[in-house]
Amino acid sequence: MKSKIVSIIKYNVEKNIRSKWFVILNVLLLLITLVGINFSTVSDIFKKDNIKFKEDTEILLCDNDNLIYEDLNNSLKDIDGVVLKKEEEKEYNKENLKKNQIAVKVDKEGTDIKAKVTSQEGVSSLYIDLIQSSLNNAKKMLYAKENNISIESLNEAFEDVKIERKMLSVDNEDTDKKYTMQTIFNYLIFFILLMILSKIANDISQEKLTKSIEYVLTSISERGYLIAKVLSINLTFVLQLIFAILYLILGFLVNVLLKIYFLAPNISLAQNVDMTGITTFIDKNLVIYFLVAFVYLFFTIFILSIIQAILSSKTTNISDAGNATVILVTVNLVIYLLSTFIVTPLKSPTTFSYIISCVPVASMYFVPTMILIGQANIFQVIIATLLLILSCVLLVKYGAKMFKNGVLDYRNIKEKDNLKQSTYDIQMQKIAKKEYSKIGFVLGISVLVFVLLQLGLTYVLQIFTLPIYNLFNGKLSVTNVNTIIQMISFVISLVIPSLIVFIYTEKSKEKNKVNKKKCIKYILITLPIVLLVQIVIGIILEKLGLNYDIVEKVNIYDDKTVIGKILLFVELALLPAIFEELYVRKAILNFTKKYGTVFAIISSSLLFSVIHFNLSQMLFAFVMGVILSIITLKSGSIIPSFAIHLLNNGYEALMLIFENNLNVISIINGIYIILIIIGIICIIKEIIKSKGKIKLLENVKVEDNEELKKVKKYRYIAYDYSFILAVVICITLLLSMQKLLTII
Repeated sequence: MKSKIVSIIKYNVEKNIRSKWFVILNVLLLLITLVGINFSTVSDIFKKDNIKFKEDTEILLCDNDNLIYEDLNNSLKDIDGVVLKKEEEKEYNKENLKKNQIAVKVDKEGTDIKAKVTSQEGVSSLYIDLIQSSLNNAKKMLYAKENNISIESLNEAFEDVKIERKMLSVDNEDTDKKYTMQTIFNYLIFFILLMILSKIANDISQEKLTKSIEYVLTSISERGYLIAKVLSINLTFVLQLIFAILYLILGFLVNVLLKIYFLAPNISLAQNVDMTGITTFIDKNLVIYFLVAFVYLFFTIFILSIIQAILSSKTTNISDAGNATVILVTVNLVIYLLSTFIVTPLKSPTTFSYIISCVPVASMYFVPTMILIGQANIFQVIIATLLLILSCVLLVKYGAKMFKNGVLDYRNIKEKDNLKQSTYDIQMQKIAKKEYSKIGFVLGISVLVFVLLQLGLTYVLQIFTLPIYNLFNGKLSVTNVNTIIQMISFVISLVIPSLIVFIYTEKSKEKNKVNKKKCIKYILITLPIVLLVQIVIGIILEKLGLNYDIVEKVNIYDDKTVIGKILLFVELALLPAIFEELYVRKAILNFTKKYGTVFAIISSSLLFSVIHFNLSQMLFAFVMGVILSIITLKSGSIIPSFAIHLLNNGYEALMLIFENNLNVISIINGIYIILIIIGIICIIKEIIKSKGKIKLLENVKVEDNEELKKVKKYRYIAYDYSFILAVVICITLLLSMQKLLTII
């Protein structure tokens, strides 16, 4: 058995090393290493031999008062490839200014200095910084001379106060060096993980597709093959690391030889190799850090390699296996970022940091770093190491069977006396998963587009403020124009998501004629119900401390002109009634109703409440959404829901517009009361007619999907990434808006 494992490892390692891609990669690495290490040395050789590939940069300085010439000249004299020349004042253009020239004009105005830099194209930030520094020094000199202050005193006055920090509870010695080493090592970890996991995913996917792995598994156990495969790929990468280290050594040796033969031929080899930097860099903590880090890296890579092998065995193509690799690397990136926040030399470790540091995989990022900054303890290291080893053993033991089943597509078939799924049930689950995840996709994408347009359009459309203002020759105020822009962005942000949903909505075969009398009846019946709901929810919100007026909070009503009042009514009442109903009741309700009427009502009402993005409106919006969805389904038209929405928002808008006109307020209230009384009479009449038995969804004609009704796995909606992202963004926006409204 052992000999077969060794044979497989030898075969795979040899195959990997001899492959043309391995050779190409190593040739590239060798060339990059040699060029990177020796680039500056070769440049020095060319400079020594006066070999130039480009002209020196010339700074043409017009400084009649001699303000910065001396200071700038001193700054530039140690910089190769730049020449400072004094020039008389002249106007520069494309014809008389070369590409390698920078014209600088400096003038004095009292104690102030003005400077102008002219060039054909972009100027190196190094030269600009030096010019800026010289100008600042010159300005200080003028100020000091004008106020009879020494330049030393002036510099001392504006010098930053130095703070000496000493933290007794943490080890913050050589913090920068430790962070640098940690960062370099973690980048190396990600590179290693990406290479190894990608290789495992690619090899196993190809072997599964070609079925060559099935032949191998006839002569060796799945456990032996899994260990051999993982070890062979890891050993290949170890060899790659050895090659990379050799390339570095070779690069440094070539660098020394170039210096000896071309730059300093009389200096011995020993004199060229400076060991002081190496000896001062090494300390006890760093040695321990690297030893522990490499041990943990070995076990962690072994664990992740087995997980990658299992995931790759269950895929049907190389692309899916690659996606699994991305997921594993992303998880590692998240853990690493978490470790950078939790483990820091500026703060003592918590109990949570010690617990999470013992978790396999996470321990690779936590334990070595905590050792590096002196925060680890012996019990933590022992527990983390034991858990790592135990994870490797358990994964090999139980993961091997999962790996084999994935490769050979075995399925665990239960005994006849157990419950088992028929082919029909399996197909139904697949259909349900596909259909319900499509709901998540459509809802998610439409909400994401809505949020993006809501947040971005207002700012984008601001560029049209001035053109619109000029179009009306000042008849509209800037406030009016901004209101119009907000309304345009509101309409677009609802119309586009609605169109997206319409694309995925199946068109009804039957065209229902709108019954006007039925629509009027539902409008009148709904008005008293909406009023009752408002009163009850108002009391609930008041008890919860959420009963505040969002309109007052955002100061939306600040224009007393006639045009301002009209725009306010359109913005608060008319547009929401039209376009929110278009999106929620016309698009979302129609799209979801084939999955069940109750589901359609609840999902569309939830969406209706969420898009308001504040808790004070969400509860009422949800209940209102349920009511409007029911009357939309019963009437077969969005006209009643549009009318109710308009009357509800319109009443609030009119109260704001005519708040100082008691006569108009009285008339509006009188009309509203009359409509409520008529609505109550209609409700009583309906109750008598139906003998007290009112069914909310009675006679609602919906083309339910009969097949899906048998499954109803609504959890599959959350299987879509866009839906999850939309939920996260909506919750974040809700919390942000709520916090904003509570502090305004």
